[in-house]
Amino acid sequence: MARRLQLILALVVLLTTAQLAADWGQEDPRHWLQLMSDAAQSVTFSGELVYGQGDHLVALQVVRVHQEPGKFRERIYSLSGASREILRDAGTMTRITPAERAIMVDHTEIRRRITDLTEEQIRSLDSWYSMMIVGEDRVADRSALVIRVKPEDYYRYAYEFWICRQTGLLLRSQMMDAEGDILEQFMFVSIRIDDAAEAEVEPTLDHEGFRRIEVEPAREPEDAGQWSVNSLPGGYQLLGEGWRNMHGMRKPVRHLIYGDGLGSVSIYVSPDTGKPFHGQSGRGAMHVAGRIVGDYQVTVVGDVPKPAVRRILEGLEYQP
Repeated sequence: MARRLQLILALVVLLTTAQLAADWGQEDPRHWLQLMSDAAQSVTFSGELVYGQGDHLVALQVVRVHQEPGKFRERIYSLSGASREILRDAGTMTRITPAERAIMVDHTEIRRRITDLTEEQIRSLDSWYSMMIVGEDRVADRSALVIRVKPEDYYRYAYEFWICRQTGLLLRSQMMDAEGDILEQFMFVSIRIDDAAEAEVEPTLDHEGFRRIEVEPAREPEDAGQWSVNSLPGGYQLLGEGWRNMHGMRKPVRHLIYGDGLGSVSIYVSPDTGKPFHGQSGRGAMHVAGRIVGDYQVTVVGDVPKPAVRRILEGLEYQP
């Protein structure tokens, strides 16, 4: 009798698993990536997550309040290590660091998150990645669909996304190299939807008497010229550009962002200061490369594999 019961239970598990696999097969991963992007632009939430890069882990509290389409306020507070707090809205990032007794307010940030995928980018991912739904899981006590995104070449990393079935929010993600080693990841351990009040995105750290540093938008120099990349990896396109005033620089620094929707690369072009950086370095998912082009120092940095950074650096051209 006991053996028969075991066989029945095993058959039930097998049939349930087969049904779930069939259900996943009917789901379109592109549809869920679009839901993930839409949720990042509209869902108000508060929660705690763990972020890891290599063997370094940090716990964070995150609150995001959406006021209307395209407008939001966000607070990120460290729950481990040195205390710090980041406040964001659609155009400004404020960083409070008690260890330095400083508040930095950056009005020039070009934001780019992995959840900021457009419909066109999601469609184009098919040319450079294979995507499939590989199962269901539970994250922060919520049902999540697991999507695996694998690159077709060596210019990009692999990803896995755990997307909330109910809201479309990204609850967990992993970025992996060609060997399958995890380079970067995060996971919510608790999350509350639509209960964050405006008061929760106000700073919580006492910053009275802190030194305040304002980074204002820079004006384009008259002798700026034009910078472009003549040989981008397939699928990469210009995502944003602007000018930044940076400490120690007499002239504004040109900032361009290229990417394929998942990975992104920043290009910084500054006047040659006589201390050139030439070559490549990297740690974890991030790679940096630099060279001198005419009278300019060009630095390329991105969360993409080394070949992508090197190709973009070598393809940079300047037109006066």
